[in-house]
Amino acid sequence: LKGDLLGGLRYTSAVHRRVIADLLGLARGRLIVVGGGGYGAKRAASGWCEVTAALLEHSSSIPGG
Repeated sequence: LKGDLLGGLRYTSAVHRRVIADLLGLARGRLIVVGGGGYGAKRAASGWCEVTAALLEHSSSIPGG
């Protein structure tokens, strides 16, 4: 994530939301979401909030959702 000293990546938490939304479209709603660490608590929480938001936004397109 942007600002992470370990990875030095430049993408933001909002990118997490976009990636999940795009993957949900490609996978037709069938997606297993897992995560890891290394970003610090605030950045990890922000990223996961965006992932959760994307999943909730697309829950009507998820089988059984």
